Amino acid sequence: MSCEAVNAYLARESNRISGDIARRGRISSPWYTMLEKDFFPDEMGFTISKVVYQRTIPTNGAWTTVAASTGTANPSAACDPTAATLSSRQLVKTASLAEYVVDSDPICITDARTGYRFQEQIREIKNNFERNVVDLWEDRNRDQYIEALPDANKLVFAGGALVGGAGGDFDTSAPPDSQIHQDALDYVRWKMIHDGAGEDGAYGQIDGTPVFTVFMSSEQQRALIKGNTEIRQDYRLADPKALLKPFGVKRVYGGFYHIIDDKAPRWNFDEQDGWVRVPFYVSGTVDGVSGIAVVNPDYETALYEDVIIYHPKVVKKLMQKPLSSIGGGTTFRARDYAGEIQWVNEYDKECNKYRDNGFWSARLRAAYQDLIPEYGYAIRVLRCPEALGTTPCPTQG
Repeated sequence: MSCEAVNAYLARESNRISGDIARRGRISSPWYTMLEKDFFPDEMGFTISKVVYQRTIPTNGAWTTVAASTGTANPSAACDPTAATLSSRQLVKTASLAEYVVDSDPICITDARTGYRFQEQIREIKNNFERNVVDLWEDRNRDQYIEALPDANKLVFAGGALVGGAGGDFDTSAPPDSQIHQDALDYVRWKMIHDGAGEDGAYGQIDGTPVFTVFMSSEQQRALIKGNTEIRQDYRLADPKALLKPFGVKRVYGGFYHIIDDKAPRWNFDEQDGWVRVPFYVSGTVDGVSGIAVVNPDYETALYEDVIIYHPKVVKKLMQKPLSSIGGGTTFRARDYAGEIQWVNEYDKECNKYRDNGFWSARLRAAYQDLIPEYGYAIRVLRCPEALGTTPCPTQG
C-alpha cells in the first residue's frame, strides 16, 4: 500500500523570516445569507416535490340584473342564479440534493511545528479554507436563484428595451448596449406589483407601495444615480426589514433597496458561442509562486454583467438536519452539511499510525426549491470598463 505524499506548506525560518504573518484580502457577497432556508426532510429520497397553488379567476360568469319571479317557472333566475366557476390550479415543483466536498492539503504535524510561527500560519490556512466555503455558498445561492427564473424574466437591456430570453438562458440575438437605467427598474417593478409580488416579499413600503430589493455592483449603482437626476431627488430614508440591516441598507432609490454585490456575474459575448461566463478568481502566479487565487483580469474588462431583482419567494434553500444516529444502536458525529469545517486525522496503520497527518474537510449539501420564480428578474447590462471620465458610454433614457 502506498501512502499519499505530504508536502511542507508552512514557511520556515531558514531565510530568517521576521514580522507578523500577513493575509491577502478577499471580498464577500451578500448572497451567502440572502436565501430563505428550511430543512430537507429525511425518509423522502434525494428529490422531493412541493405543491404551489396558483391564482385563478372565475369562468362563465357575468353580472346580471335581478328580476322578480312573477310569471316564470319555479325555480326562477331570481332564486336560482347561474354561478360562475372558480377552479383551483397548482404546480408541482421538485428539488434535488446536490453536494460539494472540499479538502485541504494534508499537513504533517511534525513538519508544521518546525515552521515559523506555525500557529499563526495554521490559523491563516484555516481562514483561507473558511473563506472558500463562504465563496462556494455565495456562488451557488446566486446561480440557483438565477437558474430558477423563467426565460421571460432573464432580460437583456438592448435598444432601450428589455428582451426576454429563451431556452433557459438570456437572449443571444444582441448583447446589451446600455448600463442599468431607472426606467428599466421601473418597468420590472410595475410588473412585480401587478403580479402580486408585494403581497408577501417586499422588504418595506413607501407611499403605500412595496419596496423591492435589487443586487448590483458598485459601478452599476454609480452609473444609475449619476446618470439619472430623478433618482438623486428620490433618495429617501426608509427602514427596511431586519434581514437587510446587516448590509447597511437604509435608503430607497426609486422603489428599490440597493444591495451592492461587487462579485456580480460578468459575461462576454461571442457570436458563435453566445454568452461566456467570466469567473471572479483564477489561479495565477505571484512572485514565482503558482496556484494563488488572483482577481481575473478578464473579470475587470468583461463587457456585461447582471443586475438581479431579488424576491424571497423565488427559491428556498433546503438543508439537511444534523443526524447522530440511524437507529439500531448506531452513533456518529452529527454534521449539518452547511460547510462545517472539521479536522480529519484518522488512524491508519500504514500511513497515519500516530495520527500525525491531517487535513481540513467540509461537506456542503443543499437542495433548492422553486416556489414562485415569476417574482424574480435578472437584467444583463453593459459595462464600461474603459470609460474613465473621457470615454462616453451609452446609457439609454
